[in-house]
Amino acid sequence: MNLKNKMMQGVIKIVLGAIYEPRFLRVSHGFHLDHLCYTTFKHIKQEWRGTPWIMEFDVAKYYV
Repeated sequence: MNLKNKMMQGVIKIVLGAIYEPRFLRVSHGFHLDHLCYTTFKHIKQEWRGTPWIMEFDVAKYYV
C-alpha cells in the first residue's frame, strides 16, 4: 500500500470516528477507539457482580 492510500485511510478513520464514536454506548466494547480487551474485563468485574456465569459464542462459524 502506498503512502497516499495510508494517509487517506487515516483521514477516513478520523472522520468516521468523530461521527460515530459519540453514538456508541459506553458499555459497547467492540469497536470503540479507547476500549480494548482489558477495558471490557474491567467493566465486567465492576458491573456484573451478580452474574453467576457467562456464555461465549463463535458466531463467525455460523455464517460459513
